[in-house]
Amino acid sequence: MLSDKLKNRWSIKYAPKELSDCVFPESTRVFFENMIDIEYLPHMFLYGAPGTGKTTVSKILAEFCRMDPYVINASLDVGKETLRTTVSEYCATVGLGGALDGTMGKAVLLDEADCMPRQSQEALRGLMDKFQENVSFILTGNYPEKLMEPIKTRCACLDLGGSGNKEADTTLAKSITERVRWICEQEEVEFDENIVNQIVVKDFPNIRQIIINAEMVLKMKLPVRMVA
Repeated sequence: MLSDKLKNRWSIKYAPKELSDCVFPESTRVFFENMIDIEYLPHMFLYGAPGTGKTTVSKILAEFCRMDPYVINASLDVGKETLRTTVSEYCATVGLGGALDGTMGKAVLLDEADCMPRQSQEALRGLMDKFQENVSFILTGNYPEKLMEPIKTRCACLDLGGSGNKEADTTLAKSITERVRWICEQEEVEFDENIVNQIVVKDFPNIRQIIINAEMVLKMKLPVRMVA
């Protein structure tokens, strides 16, 4: 159990629990909100720089679309046999569903899917086709070029930031800045707009790191130049 003091760390206290807490370009937010409204979760590939909330968003989408999630860290050597046994068994098992547990279906969340070797990706492609009627696959990754095209063409692919899309990154930076300001207001911490901008620019687009540094600089008065 976390102590009350640890729970009050900004990175924990303000960790996203629902879509409105997340920070991403407005067009992406609208897309996700529409998915939740109709409880529809297609195969998806969420990519972007570290700290942009890919894993958090995937879990929130599964929860609010009432999907039963199975979470795997694909960077921990997920071989093709794991996919063909453990994951396949999960996908094939018919859950209680509906009125008994409130879920609408199943979701497999593959973190860092771009780290999977080619053979594992080929096995994944087969599972996505085989179970497409009752299982949604949500993949996350930092390097979209490492994920094979046949998988990406089966997914709605969304850039959550930091991948070089100037328009998306400009919008994201604005949203992150507004989030930091909002946290300061909730904490009744005075802040200087120029300092906030420096914090955001320094670690953009790593939202998690920006919030950690914002607490050290704005609340604990550590000079910006001293944060890692």
